[in-house]
Amino acid sequence: MRTRTLLTAAAGIAVLAVIFMWSAYMLNTQRISPEDTFSSPRLPAGNSTVNTITAAAVPVTDTAEATGTVRPRTETRVEAQVTAKILRMAVTTGDVVKKGDVLVELDARELVSRRDQAGQALISSRATLGQARQSVAEARAAFDKARNQYRRIKALFSERAVAQRELDQAEADYLQAEAALGSARGGLSGAESAVQQAQKRLEEAEIALGYATITALEDGEIVRREAEAGDLAFPGKPLLVVQAGGALRLEAQVREGLIGRVRPGVRLQ
Repeated sequence: MRTRTLLTAAAGIAVLAVIFMWSAYMLNTQRISPEDTFSSPRLPAGNSTVNTITAAAVPVTDTAEATGTVRPRTETRVEAQVTAKILRMAVTTGDVVKKGDVLVELDARELVSRRDQAGQALISSRATLGQARQSVAEARAAFDKARNQYRRIKALFSERAVAQRELDQAEADYLQAEAALGSARGGLSGAESAVQQAQKRLEEAEIALGYATITALEDGEIVRREAEAGDLAFPGKPLLVVQAGGALRLEAQVREGLIGRVRPGVRLQ
């Protein structure tokens, strides 16, 4: 029994030794030692043909794709400058228009009423201005009269020709006339300011009335119609898109890494 155990142990040790030698390549007959030398293969005798390849630098095209859209160089969005109902759309998509052609007509009744009210306000303010000027003229005349009277009474008082009561009355009349003249001048200044404001409101109303008819600013083609008669037009809402005749251009998104290579004047395929 003991002999069998010893044999089993010896067999295990032998197996481990073989595994160790195999792992250390000691049993590999193809191992190359540092002393081994090799020579390059020789061409067969009588064969002198050798293939030669020459390396050369050649340009390589680097391609980058960018998706874009061909658009006209000038594209105008037509919008209203005032808030009003659309009375008539004079053009439709595909129409060719000339500079000055009517594109859209707005309901101008409210704008006309506003213009008329501003005109009436201007007339009224001008009438008030005339009255203010007349009041200033009258107040100046009364002031001059009171001033002259005061000077005369003051001179007579110095000669003891009039009583103190008459001097006091003349001075009071003079000061009252001076105050009235100042008040009249203030009214005149306010009337002049009112006329200027009324004139400005009338000009604004006339300009707004001019916006009721929208015309083409240049020759072009209607590429999109975005409103219809009866819609409410207001600033910021597009009514039409007009493409000006002439050159087109490509609008494309280029990745950031190519920005330094895409410069004005560079020709791209």
